[in-house]
Amino acid sequence: MRRNPLEQASVRWVILTILFFVVTWGIVFYALTNINEQFFVIAFLIAVAYAIWSWVLIRQAMHETRATQKMLEASLARQHASQAALERQFRETLLLNRVIATAISSLEPNQILETICQELARALDLPQAGVALLNAERTHETVVAEYRTPGKPSALGIILPLEGNEATRYVIENQKPLVIENAQTDPRQPALHQMEKERGTVTLLILPIIVRGQVIGTLGLESDQPRVFTTDEITLAQNVANATSPVLESARLTAELRQELEERRRAEAQLQKTFQDIERAQTRARALLDATTDSILMISPDERIVAVNWSFCRNFFGKHPRELYAHTIQDHRAELAQLFQDPEGLLRHIRHTLQNPEQYVTNLIVQTSPKLREYQLVSTPVRTSTNEFLGRLYIFHDVSHEREVERLRNEFFSMVSHELRTPLTSIKGYVDLLQSGATGEVSPEQREFLDIIKTNTDRLVKLINDLLDLSRIDAGRLDLHLQAVDITLLARQVVNTLRPLINDKQQHVTLDLAPNTPPVWADNDRVVQILTNLISNAHKYTPNGGTIAITIRPVNDHVRVDVQDNGIGISPEDQPHLFSRFFRAKNRVTQQSPGTGLGLAITRSLVEMQGGEIFVTSIPNQGSTFSFTLPIEPHIQKETRAVLAERSILIVDEDVDLTNMMRLYLERAGYRVSVAHHGKTAIEMARTQKPDLITLELLLSDLNGFQVIEALKEYPETKTIPVMIVSVLADREEGKLLGAVDYLGKPFTEPLLLQHVRRVFTAGCIKTILVAQSETESRKLIAVLLHNAGYQVIEANDDLMILPLIEEQAPDLILLDLKSPQIDGIAVLRQLRERYQRLPVVMMGGYEGISNESHQAIVQLGAPTMLTKPITAEKLATAIYQAIYSD
Repeated sequence: MRRNPLEQASVRWVILTILFFVVTWGIVFYALTNINEQFFVIAFLIAVAYAIWSWVLIRQAMHETRATQKMLEASLARQHASQAALERQFRETLLLNRVIATAISSLEPNQILETICQELARALDLPQAGVALLNAERTHETVVAEYRTPGKPSALGIILPLEGNEATRYVIENQKPLVIENAQTDPRQPALHQMEKERGTVTLLILPIIVRGQVIGTLGLESDQPRVFTTDEITLAQNVANATSPVLESARLTAELRQELEERRRAEAQLQKTFQDIERAQTRARALLDATTDSILMISPDERIVAVNWSFCRNFFGKHPRELYAHTIQDHRAELAQLFQDPEGLLRHIRHTLQNPEQYVTNLIVQTSPKLREYQLVSTPVRTSTNEFLGRLYIFHDVSHEREVERLRNEFFSMVSHELRTPLTSIKGYVDLLQSGATGEVSPEQREFLDIIKTNTDRLVKLINDLLDLSRIDAGRLDLHLQAVDITLLARQVVNTLRPLINDKQQHVTLDLAPNTPPVWADNDRVVQILTNLISNAHKYTPNGGTIAITIRPVNDHVRVDVQDNGIGISPEDQPHLFSRFFRAKNRVTQQSPGTGLGLAITRSLVEMQGGEIFVTSIPNQGSTFSFTLPIEPHIQKETRAVLAERSILIVDEDVDLTNMMRLYLERAGYRVSVAHHGKTAIEMARTQKPDLITLELLLSDLNGFQVIEALKEYPETKTIPVMIVSVLADREEGKLLGAVDYLGKPFTEPLLLQHVRRVFTAGCIKTILVAQSETESRKLIAVLLHNAGYQVIEANDDLMILPLIEEQAPDLILLDLKSPQIDGIAVLRQLRERYQRLPVVMMGGYEGISNESHQAIVQLGAPTMLTKPITAEKLATAIYQAIYSD
């Protein structure tokens, strides 16, 4: 144990004193014994030295004692400071514990902030304190918690803008506390002076409340007297504010968790309700599906069965729906083979449509067991509200009865029409004889009666013709001879034909025909039929003195025709049914006018078959406008003179004036032209010049045009040159079948000639044709006709040969049998379109034609050209011609 300096000095003095007495008294004793004075002097000096040394020791001891006393005083001061710090820390800890305990017990942010205000106000002996939190945009604060003594006004809910409040802005931006000595006059917060006066605030301490490194608001400690906040007080307040930040964050997370839990409870309740609604909806849907007579099947994109109805199970598999779920359609291949005429075609159809999540598809399939049935298979994609593709729904609609009724109806129409034509022809002939006076003088009364008979006979003939047209349209036997048609010329011709009837009612007709209207790609006779029907209707239902306006305009890739009148009009109730068969508007004028109600139905079919649309707008008692569109001739295009100059044309015609005119037309368009006036000369010039096109007149003095074509086919250098017949003869089909690519009748105009020439140069050249026909006699007949025309022919008698032959020999066109024991034409066509989108295909049907369902499916697969039996050279040529020029 270390002694203090005074104790150490005392010990040294005692030891020195004892040593001094021993030495001094020893020397004195020795001096007395020996009586020696020197020893007395030595003893005296030792005593003096002892006195000096004692004084030094005492002085040193006193100095060390004073130093020790100072050290003790400093140590005591430090102990007092430590005790004060410990007491302050203890008070701060107690304060923090109270705040945190209250915060943890409530976890309500506002209650935590109120506790902070209350505890700090009491700890620092302040009358009021408050907390204001920043908004999301950090433009202002709102007071959310406070402590105040009774009698002080409340500040809860007061909005404190940061603009004009630089003091608070400083605290937020720098995250440092700030003391304002006089809050009522401080220039840093002029916007708050009035409020501070009302609250009686003098000195104000503003502290930042920081959560996760960001200021979320401020804590204000207010004194109603001038006050100096010590550093300890500021530190205490800031520590309390900082210590509650994690608790505030926990409270926020807890509040969010509570809100999320509440939202989840609501979502679960809503989900449960939705699930119940879905369950009820599924139950209703299952009941509806099971109640329908159609067989329904839904397949997922991976070819798994996900839904069926009882009708499907009863008609096909005889199993419970649960036994089919999750199986693939391939798992039931053996059962399908026993049920359907073409099970592989059905499977291919399903696989193909599953890869197409967009289109609505129809097909016709035949069930052979346990009894013969025909089904219209309708396939539609199924998607969720978020456009997720779930698979396809297949509806098997039994159309056996409808097909049988359709066949019986067509047979009835054909039989009745043909059976009525014979007696009507006789009636009409004998009436004409009677009217001509061949049997004697006819009285006025008799002539009136004969006129009535003739009028009604004509009506019956028109009705029969309409019925025959409908029958042909339904059976797909209505042949269309598509070509470039000048629709403005036809409109003038139809108006001139109807002019006597129009003049009888003193009606006024206007023709508004756009200049340079391009030709339409249509059947000339059928366009005349459409125009005649619409213009005659306008005449019929327009009163005397009325007006009829015919407008023709090109619109995009179509030509639009409007037939407008100011007649009786059509009611809104009748307009949706106007194009239905046998429908007649319910008004007095219509009922009094003769008609069958078939004209507009036929007109619509003719327009749509030629790729157009028809529609009507009408206001009762003000008039109607019937409008239809037809596609523009597809191969009209602008070519530069540089490109045309590379094209050479040989004109073969004996008419010198005509050849000079044609040369002028073609050279003005930029073509290189040469002329031959005889057939033999044309063959020699073709072999030497190898022109890109030959225009040929059939009437030549040495060789006719057909002989020229046959001769050109014999030479390798000329057999591929396209030939366009330009003739006054009407044997266009024979010429086409012999290999002519186009036909232009005389007379013609310059634009029409150039349009045909351009079309030839832009169309593909058909050289090789694949004939897919299982019936040997029909296939051989077609092959002979094609061989005679100069085509190379490939033959296939079953559907397994078709695709390999196409891959090996690449035909330019396919003649495909629609239905036979070895070939399912629609199934084969569907396979073709998966690989060859642009390959021309002509479908060949039986004598009864092609059904509506098959016709629709074939058109959707891009094979609009049809060929029906009996197959003649004329029909075959027309079909090939249409396939070449159909887009």
